[in-house]
Amino acid sequence: MTNNYVKLGTEISQWLTDRHSGNLCFGYPGGISSYQCTCILRLTMNIYVGNLAYTVTEDDLRDAFSEFGQVDSASIINDKFSGRSKGFGFVDMPNDSEAREAIESMNEKDLNGRTIKVNEAKPREERPVRRDRY
Repeated sequence: MTNNYVKLGTEISQWLTDRHSGNLCFGYPGGISSYQCTCILRLTMNIYVGNLAYTVTEDDLRDAFSEFGQVDSASIINDKFSGRSKGFGFVDMPNDSEAREAIESMNEKDLNGRTIKVNEAKPREERPVRRDRY
């Protein structure tokens, strides 16, 4: 689980998706014809922003997205060796509808001279463990 989710409840037997709210749900049988659901509420929407100019700062990103609503955080991903921007970042917005409006409005728009790519961030995939080379 990522930090963007809060678990409510304990017994878990089956994953469900609550299609009305977009929240993840864990369900377990609660009776003959009923189905009780323990939901995981998404606290923020994590937005991926790609093709950023190397000069874009976290404040630039925050300012661009705050036009659509509250921004909890904005971060630019930097190379661990050079410290230079990798050209992408993430924005966290607490309001789902504001975040979706920002995604639709900002995708394929110009930011500091570059056409940026904006979409809802996907969970990071597991990578195989790298072996040290000697």
